[in-house]
Amino acid sequence: MTVKGTAGSKWAKVSVVDMTTGNKVARDATPSNGSFSTTVDTTRQVNGNHTWQITATDSTGSTRSVLNVNVVVKNTTATSKVFYGMNGHNNEGGTYDISTPALQLSQLQNLGAKIYRNEVFSDWGATKLTGIAKTMAAGGVTVYR
Repeated sequence: MTVKGTAGSKWAKVSVVDMTTGNKVARDATPSNGSFSTTVDTTRQVNGNHTWQITATDSTGSTRSVLNVNVVVKNTTATSKVFYGMNGHNNEGGTYDISTPALQLSQLQNLGAKIYRNEVFSDWGATKLTGIAKTMAAGGVTVYR
């Protein structure tokens, strides 16, 4: 989000502080030709109501002009997707024996998984997992053991 405004000729610095947290949320701006602009990365803000204090200060730092602005931050969850991988147990039988690697790949893709971890405890299991890994790799999923 861009914070822009006009500032008189005596102002040397404009700062933006989130009064909810007390943290500075933008780089200080130096007014030029009576105006200023700075950017706040709202993805670093928690969702909810915030009061941003915009302060213009003269070159000595002693004279100030303050404006409080109420802001509502609503970051979408789509930009903060966390899910990354899944654990599998292909060498333990059971439902893994009746679920083909292609079906498992489809399920992992539907979940958005990029990593599929499996255990290996024998040569036979390593050979079996190698075949599964080839199917997964073709679909964009990496198998780790």
